[in-house]
Amino acid sequence: MKKFLSTTFLAVITVLILLELIIRATGITGSALPFTSLDGEYKLMPGEQGIWVKGPLGNIRSRFKINNQGYNSTILDYENDPVEFKIALIGDSYIQGLHVNVEESIGRLIEDIYTNKTISVHEFGISSWNAHNFLQIAKEIEKNYDYIFVLVTDEDLSETQKSNPEPTNSYWSSYLHKEIRTLRYLNINRGLMKKLKDIGPRKINIDSKKKTPITNYDLLQEFPKNTVFLYEEKKLTSLTDDGVFLKINHVKKPIDFGNLDGHWNSKGRNNCASIIVNFLIKQDNDNKSRIKPLHL
Repeated sequence: MKKFLSTTFLAVITVLILLELIIRATGITGSALPFTSLDGEYKLMPGEQGIWVKGPLGNIRSRFKINNQGYNSTILDYENDPVEFKIALIGDSYIQGLHVNVEESIGRLIEDIYTNKTISVHEFGISSWNAHNFLQIAKEIEKNYDYIFVLVTDEDLSETQKSNPEPTNSYWSSYLHKEIRTLRYLNINRGLMKKLKDIGPRKINIDSKKKTPITNYDLLQEFPKNTVFLYEEKKLTSLTDDGVFLKINHVKKPIDFGNLDGHWNSKGRNNCASIIVNFLIKQDNDNKSRIKPLHL
């Protein structure tokens, strides 16, 4: 029995070592994406950069770069940006933009397309954020931006409180995840941890307590007056009378990752950027100094 156990143990270790070597040789895992706590909030680790990879064969590969405020952006420091005309984008993983190169984010596309004057676009996006997180950020930054664009859905408005997951893992957990690529492959490329949560006892317990969500559209009225809400068809089913809403028309196919991922590709981000630029140009042409209620 002891010989069987020791042989099995050595076989497992050998397989894991071989798997680690193969993964390193093929380069199908990306860089570790460490999270941290900045001012008590869940953010990405400032100064980190690398390649984000997802898919069993490294199907989705994109560059990321985390700025001083903990967001994925080529703009190093939002607080010391000298550009006068600034707009903000607030949202979850769609604004965080890990699925395309950081140089091709919605913000950078807007800066390229909009030519009426110099513009700087600051992206405030963190995966798993909801409308309560959006509202908090919008109130904190409203005086620093000409417009604040918020990508919102019914699901975001169905949460009862802001999302603030554990900001940091233990030292050893973070260290192992960074150094052992097999762990990153199983967790990020294959989504193993998410699958385990979906079938585990915690998931069953949560489902047993889950009630029919109530979408709190009144929350939209608490956003600053310079807020413009972005939405996709069927993802926001009610528009308030005293807000500005821009529907994102996907004239180009926004998703081409197949069953791997449902986030926007570069075309989807171009669709979003174009809608925002068209709005800004209309505001310039109308020579308006303030936003009036409008449904587009």
